[in-house]
Amino acid sequence: MARKSRRANIVQEKKEELHISTSIITRRQLATAAYARLSVDKEKNDESIQNQIELLHQYIREHEEYSLVDTYVDDGYTGTDFDRPEFIRLMDDVRTGKIQCIIVKDLSRFGRNFIETGYYIETIFPCLNVRLISINDDFDSSREEDRNSMVVPIKNMINEMYAKDASKKRVLSFEMHSRRGDMKIAKSIYGYTVDKEENQLKVNAETAPIVQAIFRWYQMGRGTGDIVKRLKMLDIMTPFAYKATHEIEVEIPETDRWTGDRVKTILLNKAYIGSTVYGKRKTAKYRNMPEHHTDPSEWIIHENTHEPIVAEPDFEEVQERWKKRSDFMKESVERGRSRWAGVEDSFPQKVKCMECGTTMTYMRYTNFGQSQGIRKGFYYCKEYDGKPGYCRQKAHEDLLKITVMDQIHNMIKVMCEKKVLLEKM
Repeated sequence: MARKSRRANIVQEKKEELHISTSIITRRQLATAAYARLSVDKEKNDESIQNQIELLHQYIREHEEYSLVDTYVDDGYTGTDFDRPEFIRLMDDVRTGKIQCIIVKDLSRFGRNFIETGYYIETIFPCLNVRLISINDDFDSSREEDRNSMVVPIKNMINEMYAKDASKKRVLSFEMHSRRGDMKIAKSIYGYTVDKEENQLKVNAETAPIVQAIFRWYQMGRGTGDIVKRLKMLDIMTPFAYKATHEIEVEIPETDRWTGDRVKTILLNKAYIGSTVYGKRKTAKYRNMPEHHTDPSEWIIHENTHEPIVAEPDFEEVQERWKKRSDFMKESVERGRSRWAGVEDSFPQKVKCMECGTTMTYMRYTNFGQSQGIRKGFYYCKEYDGKPGYCRQKAHEDLLKITVMDQIHNMIKVMCEKKVLLEKM
């Protein structure tokens, strides 16, 4: 009996060892992502992205059931929305099954939007069978008591209130410094460089003559399209390309080129007569107000803050010419609307040229082959590509509508099939 008992104990011990070994292997196969985020205003002075990453990696090393697949870092992005490049990449990997577990320092790093954060935790992640762990909050979505706890919604609400309070303080501080005129200059303007010691714009000897030439050409009656052609013919770098080459050292996208809007921005900028303008765009998270352009009557203007590039009489002449042109264009648009009533752009600013990536222009036409003429629309690319002529790619609106509707039907069909599959599972 003793021998049999001893043998049984040995077998039992072997089974337990095998069970433990198998469970460890299974747990190690849990593909894990470390997600770190820090907002633009650096929410905590003693916190850094590197500290977050080290904390997450250490936690994963100390728990054998997690296997680190990738680290996702959004540095300089607010938590009040989820439109963050690394978070989007993370969710793409989650949907493809690459990630099964997400670990964050605390829930505020994941998001500060009460509704959306709760939706991810309570709906999206359970549907995708993904586990969310918050280290400092001692939260694990795989535990039922954590999912049903009232503590998490309250923390998410507090996180959102904190973000709104910080936004309010930031907006009020900006308005105060703007009115005093002592706002720190964060970035340069085309034609100027920033003297950080004096906190002042200084004339850039390389780009200032380009600005002056643009103003002279416009005074001579040249339109923005003609000015764009001249700049491309002279191989002048765009404002972004110049900054990327001489200041911030980032890659220049292939689609970067001179456009009429860029020329317009230069022609209407009061900075070129020595004035500093604050408040052209505003945003306020605490009021749920997205970023938007403000009316010129709301701008805060300080004159003679730096050396001008363009003489004030020349600048005023350009503004008067631009106003006349704008008024004429508005009248033309109104006449066109009355004539083309019922023929509206179905995809405003959404159609891109497959050759050069430029947003295509919507044009209307009348098919006189019918008895009374049928008004329709099409898209074409008018981007000048540096060679004789234009890109000239075209796409008919009706063809795009058919293509889009086909894709929508396919997406609905796929979603219905997924729903049936989930119900069967």
